[in-house]
Amino acid sequence: MSKEGALHVHILRHVTSTLRTREQSSSGRHDPLRHAVLGIAILGLAGATSMPALASPAGDVTARETHQTSIPLPTGVVQPTPVEELLVATPSDSLWKHMPAARLIAAGDVTDLSGRDARAAYQAMQGIAEPMAVSPSACFPGLDTEAVAMRLVEPTNGDDPIAIILQQADAPLAAAEERLRDCRFMSIQTEASGIIEIDSVLLPRPMVQADHSLALERMVTRSGDRDAHVILGLAAQAGNTRVIALTVSDASSRPASEPVHAAFLAAIDQLQRTI
Repeated sequence: MSKEGALHVHILRHVTSTLRTREQSSSGRHDPLRHAVLGIAILGLAGATSMPALASPAGDVTARETHQTSIPLPTGVVQPTPVEELLVATPSDSLWKHMPAARLIAAGDVTDLSGRDARAAYQAMQGIAEPMAVSPSACFPGLDTEAVAMRLVEPTNGDDPIAIILQQADAPLAAAEERLRDCRFMSIQTEASGIIEIDSVLLPRPMVQADHSLALERMVTRSGDRDAHVILGLAAQAGNTRVIALTVSDASSRPASEPVHAAFLAAIDQLQRTI
């Protein structure tokens, strides 16, 4: 492994540990990251961890709590009846009911993210974790919304990580596909004067029950880094709710398509049950 690759893995382990401690302290999961391939793809989470995290469901809980109970206990007076207070809703809250259980995605360590953290992780998995000199959002549809929920599962057997991303999207997925056709090759400059080369290919459309669907494979290579990574993405949209399944692998082995397809179908089934 190159010095730069080793640095990526070191930073990733620190970021993932911090993220899991913050997002899932109630569930007791503090295991270190088991899959080094995700090191380059989720490097961008370092910036996201400085933001306050939104509470998210842990384990197989597919909907978040919307109330909390506070019991003030002043000294020397009778304890009052518990008061139920509504939590402030966020744009991502309504998405969690569409999220499939972690066991339907893969068996492994689970990380749940919402809002800005989820959007940063989604962006990082696509290979654009670093700050960009010019925003490439036209070639990465879905980065313009705060309504994002993400469940990442890192299999303990060393298989590729799988993420299910849910978004509220005003534009239809068919419009996003048209923009992607113009993004066959991209050369993106980072604020640190690095270059990221991205080669994208649209694959045959998945046959699922949705208004529209697409499949995309991207090879991501960074200047000064010999390691290339491949991202396989599947997407579908019903109404204004978009489901995306992502996996990332070293280019020498290519992403395993069957696990991510199975997770994608589970997400579509959950969406159809809850819309």
